Amino acid sequence: MNWSSRTDDLNLIRRQLARFGFVRTFFSVLGLIRSRLRLAERWRFFQRNLLLSLRNWLTQERPVTVQIASIQVRLQPRGTEAANIWSGTKRVEIMTIVREIKDGATFFDIGANCGTFSLAAAKAVPSARIYSFEPNVWTFGLLQENIRLNLLSNVTPVCTALYEWSHDARNDTGKEVGKTLGERPDSHGETAGSGITNVTSLDAFVETNGIQRVDLMRVYVEGAELQVFRGAKELLGRPEAPLILSVANRLYTKRFGYHPVETMWALQAFGYELFVLDTVTGIIRPRAPSQIYDATIVAMKRTHPAFAGIRDHQYASCLN
Repeated sequence: MNWSSRTDDLNLIRRQLARFGFVRTFFSVLGLIRSRLRLAERWRFFQRNLLLSLRNWLTQERPVTVQIASIQVRLQPRGTEAANIWSGTKRVEIMTIVREIKDGATFFDIGANCGTFSLAAAKAVPSARIYSFEPNVWTFGLLQENIRLNLLSNVTPVCTALYEWSHDARNDTGKEVGKTLGERPDSHGETAGSGITNVTSLDAFVETNGIQRVDLMRVYVEGAELQVFRGAKELLGRPEAPLILSVANRLYTKRFGYHPVETMWALQAFGYELFVLDTVTGIIRPRAPSQIYDATIVAMKRTHPAFAGIRDHQYASCLN
């Protein structure tokens, strides 16, 4: 929405107040907000599904450059995640990770997809060490391309699925791994890629690779979040356990046969306290009792350096 349209909206509200009074104007404003939101969503849909395809055709799929605050990231313009970032979604979540990652930190990006969160964190804090987990072979190829495209040496791509146990599995989205990890085919009923991948637990990965400390984790694995946490009992049980950014969504967890609130119970059993990230404003607030699912969750222990600021409502929007 540009400045002139905002001015027009304010003038309309003033005229409504003068003519009809507060109550009628209040409901008129609600309708105006709904229409604006619908227009914004339609514009994002148009960007993702039409403009990007047209842009790719005209430029022969030249990499896109995305500006996220002061961070500039280059991406191969393929896949849903690249389309989402290019159209302006997920900026709040990315900036939350960027705000929380510190010098020398270790960040686990679990469900990294094409790597936008990993790339932004790596560029924001070059001394940080980022591990990007993406089990789908086709998407993992995009992740590797994007790391090379941005000339980053502090991002380690890992073609591994994290779960509550370890084994070898055929990673054919919607078929072999689908039976085990609850994956589903894409919107066309086709598989996104195939190959052999190692399915391991987070605790096993940390121990095998001699990783002493994990400071920050993003866990977006389309419903398998509970299984990832169950496979990280040693890591999450530590006093210096990582801050976690994750999501609780009934649509995804249903495929794994559990309710999103079970994820929150699991984290609380490890001593975590839960907050909710407003993905519009970027503000983190304590979780209300009614917010048990369909929310973006920030979880941390009282011993975490960021805890006091969030607990005392001292954090302004990450967009500022």
